[in-house]
Amino acid sequence: MSAKVMFATLCLVAMVKVSVSGPASGGGTCFVGDKTYRVGDKWTQACNAVCQCKAPGTFECVPMCASNPPPKACLKTYTTVEDPNNSCCTIKTCPSELV
Repeated sequence: MSAKVMFATLCLVAMVKVSVSGPASGGGTCFVGDKTYRVGDKWTQACNAVCQCKAPGTFECVPMCASNPPPKACLKTYTTVEDPNNSCCTIKTCPSELV
């Protein structure tokens, strides 16, 4: 049986496609690459996605970082900085004189 995989597309500075695959294994686990996860386990894919073993042989990955358009107040002058809540992600902010 093949693992069911959802593909996640990330919108950061550039578009990055994350595709995760691996053969399914029995006994309530998901086998991904060289690792085995139990149903309910979560893991990250190199700052790109958060994955979870949903059912035996079935896992799902979703983007780690939300897409965030620049604030309307500074569409042409925004800066991109590291998200203080997640160092894998970035956020767009207005220069301080526009806030």
